[in-house]
Amino acid sequence: MSLNNSASTVLNYYVDPGKDGDHSFFDGTIIESRREYAEVPVQVMDLRRQEQRFSLDRQGFQLLMHPSIEKDFDDTARIKDVYYRECAEVLQNITGATRVHIMSHIVRRQSWEKAIEDEKHLPDMEPVKQPSTARFVHVDQSYTGARALLDLYLPEESEKLTKTRWAIVNFWRPIQTINREALCVCDAQSVSDQELRERPLKMAPQKCDAPAMADVYRMDNSMWSVVPPKCPEQHRWYYASHMVPDEALCLKIFDSKLDGTARRTPHTAFTTKGDFGPPRNSLETRCFVFWEDQSCE
Repeated sequence: MSLNNSASTVLNYYVDPGKDGDHSFFDGTIIESRREYAEVPVQVMDLRRQEQRFSLDRQGFQLLMHPSIEKDFDDTARIKDVYYRECAEVLQNITGATRVHIMSHIVRRQSWEKAIEDEKHLPDMEPVKQPSTARFVHVDQSYTGARALLDLYLPEESEKLTKTRWAIVNFWRPIQTINREALCVCDAQSVSDQELRERPLKMAPQKCDAPAMADVYRMDNSMWSVVPPKCPEQHRWYYASHMVPDEALCLKIFDSKLDGTARRTPHTAFTTKGDFGPPRNSLETRCFVFWEDQSCE
């Protein structure tokens, strides 16, 4: 991976399937790695030595130093008991939020290529064996999908919580130094809502036996895919080169504010000719953030 100011890569943007095509996103299924994408060559700028320019509310992402008590992240119960509290405290400190509620996390230890190779003989709708890097431009939830998740995770409070400002923020960190398939994020100010495509989130039939997860997909949950820009330079992409386990990248998935605050940050894993080493090991924690002392919009 380049140590210069930018890295050259090709990003996978959404291809509209047409009027009769299925716009749904089948989360956790093999078909999503077999989709046709629009491949767009881009330059991804390095955040190093200019970290202070970027914030959650301006561009939709923020790089932090955050040493964690946890090191291996191989104990789910301990992640929930110890690491969730760490994430909540950090997010409250950097955002001024009055409350943070962690909804879930995902550990990724497998490369996109290995996932494709291991699963090449399986049918499209088979669940993936292990989570791999997500190598397509997306936002985890759309505006309506964000509200659907809030109704699911905090059903008795959601109506009240939406009367003041609230957001969803992903807290992303390396488990080992990132030397391949880094995460890049797009300046929210450089992407218009007209370039977003809302796609219903659906679950593989085989996974619907898990009641808690099935509920996520029975409601109006949806995500954003992103169509290619009119010119590659329009979307401003950034990454932090060679991130280490004592760092974290926060990225905005949703924000209720309509005053010019960054509301959503497209993101994707990407590759370069300089990638090296073992598959990327990373942890993504998904968090509700509430400002009960601020207006909703």
